Amino acid sequence: MKSIQKSYNYSNEFHIATQMKSWMAINPSFGCVWDCAYCIQHKDKFFDTSSYRRIHKAKIEGEVCTPEDIVTEIMVNPRISSKTPIMLYNFSDPFLPQNIHDLESILTILDKRKFTNIVGLITRTFADTDTLDSIASLQNLKPIIIISYTGYNNVAIERGPLVKRVELAKELKERKIRTLQYLRPIVKEWLEPDQIKRVRDEIGHLVDGVVMSGIRLTPEIIAKINSRGLPIPRVQNYTNKFFPKELQDEILRTYEGVAPVYRYTSCAVSATLRIPDYNAHLGFFRETQQKAFSRCPLPCREGQSEICLNHKPVDETRFRYLLNRINHNNLGFTIKPSGAIIVDKEISKYDLSFLRHNTSCHIDYAENKHHVDQVARMEVKSQK
Repeated sequence: MKSIQKSYNYSNEFHIATQMKSWMAINPSFGCVWDCAYCIQHKDKFFDTSSYRRIHKAKIEGEVCTPEDIVTEIMVNPRISSKTPIMLYNFSDPFLPQNIHDLESILTILDKRKFTNIVGLITRTFADTDTLDSIASLQNLKPIIIISYTGYNNVAIERGPLVKRVELAKELKERKIRTLQYLRPIVKEWLEPDQIKRVRDEIGHLVDGVVMSGIRLTPEIIAKINSRGLPIPRVQNYTNKFFPKELQDEILRTYEGVAPVYRYTSCAVSATLRIPDYNAHLGFFRETQQKAFSRCPLPCREGQSEICLNHKPVDETRFRYLLNRINHNNLGFTIKPSGAIIVDKEISKYDLSFLRHNTSCHIDYAENKHHVDQVARMEVKSQK
């Protein structure tokens, strides 16, 4: 197959702090040794053109960032409050040996300063017992480890021994550290027979929940997949992750009675912590589909819909304070009886994410057009 010219039309610039839908990502470094074929970072020029399989530490004015510098960035960032979920090392892997020392220092400093934020760590890498003991001893932060584990044995798809990730899950469970499984990307063209059942048996009993998702492709990711001689997944466009509904249904059936399955990261994190979904998906469905949902149509754990439904709405003073933090001082808004908030004009998806994260309420502007995920088109029974 003819190689695809890289254009980086969907590339983002590197920033130490990056607002995302599920987190505020804090990036003390970028680069990764695993070089997975499907890695979404291949779309970003700064990542894809950097030294191959090398870890590059973030810099401020040409100077390599220390853990103290990263903590300072967190402290002064107006988009980070005590309610903001944080992810560390979004552009790398926090448990790589090149990152682990700084990771421990950052977590320790934040914890001693009594930060109470959710802190997500997504990994394919085993961590030593001292590091895991340090995470388990945190008193104020709310760490949650997310192990990427889809069970691909083909090293052309991803590297990193699966057995070590199962061992990591066992170590985390022993220490009662909250742990999720990223069952992603699920690619129909790459799955082996009974792969989902095998993965369930290997790790499902060790985690608090499972996040399932498909794959997003850009020309750069397609070029990487093509260079490995792998089948190119069929996708609908370059801007959304494609995930056939029949695969979603199969995963739900396979994990039934083993671990709750979620469609979105914020749902999994919030349900695991027994707090309202900080992206307010249930509020979104109630507002956009004009239906009085008694439970969320997304897959979830038993009882979580009640937590999301009974969430206390934010008041006007608090919301005005949050708007001021992101320089929308004069933006008008309406707080609806349901608790949803409609702002008077279009604002960026990054601003909407910040506001949702800090209120757990559905927030939007009136003209926004939404894509309703296929899995939300049907009622899915809550999972025990």
